[in-house]
Amino acid sequence: MSKYAPFGDFLDRQKNDQVQLSFDQVEKVLGFRLPQSAYSQRAWWSNNSDNNVMTKVWRRAHFLTKSVDMEKRVIVFARQKLKPSEPPMSKEQILEQNARLKAMLKKNSPHVAEPARVYSAGHPLRGALKGHLRLVGGTDLTTPADPHWGDT
Repeated sequence: MSKYAPFGDFLDRQKNDQVQLSFDQVEKVLGFRLPQSAYSQRAWWSNNSDNNVMTKVWRRAHFLTKSVDMEKRVIVFARQKLKPSEPPMSKEQILEQNARLKAMLKKNSPHVAEPARVYSAGHPLRGALKGHLRLVGGTDLTTPADPHWGDT
């Protein structure tokens, strides 16, 4: 369980679609002080799930940050509208959909079934050397091309 989980529980209990909180109120819900970066970097409050652990908590609660006022230290969270879920597909429906996709791919992308057609388009020499790669004896492909590249 994350130390930010109480904030997710708090958001889950909200009836309104928007919640405006001061940074102090967020800290009161959490029970500890926010990191310094929350006060100095607007990006800390972004909706990027890779940003920080707390972002994942409010996203899991189906909220997004709508606005952040760094001077007044106020943030507005807005409930994310969820799409109605579709019933799961049966095995037959999945197989039928796969067959339709394969037929569509074959019709619209003939080069997938016949790679030679890709090379016949454009310049007559395009693809002429396909499959022809010759290495000089003793070539080690794992050595860097320029071993002194990073030296300063």
